[in-house]
Amino acid sequence: MRSIGLDLGRHTGEAALVEASGRAVRLGPVEVSVAGLAAFAALLRPDDRLALEASSNTWAIAERLAPHVAQVVVSNPLRTRAIAQAKTRTDEIDARTLAELLAADYLPEVWQARPGDPGACVAWSPSGPAWCAPGPGCATGSRRSSAGSSARAR
Repeated sequence: MRSIGLDLGRHTGEAALVEASGRAVRLGPVEVSVAGLAAFAALLRPDDRLALEASSNTWAIAERLAPHVAQVVVSNPLRTRAIAQAKTRTDEIDARTLAELLAADYLPEVWQARPGDPGACVAWSPSGPAWCAPGPGCATGSRRSSAGSSARAR
């Protein structure tokens, strides 16, 4: 099983992998486009694990690449100290660090609600999304506005 780190930018990314032997290998740049991600997906194996750092486009990319790997892990950039506190930061180093942390099972993961998770759903209202919690008012619970006090001020 290979552990792959993909450090994403707005238009390009950098990929690296750690083989089962522990050897780190640079895969190179990845174009963040439909064609670029399709070309990257062709390099993936069904037993690979893929790590991405959470950013604005991470979830769309994770969904596109998930069918090609055994697992996609989205890391919490606020808790990935090995990257955040590094003295030398490049996309190549960040991708390799993601792959190494994933291979060591030491990558702090972001939790994302998925359909069927107990007590987790989003109900849409005119003021925006509202998370649901156990109780009356939602399919799985009562509504809590994600807009907070600004929604009440209108």
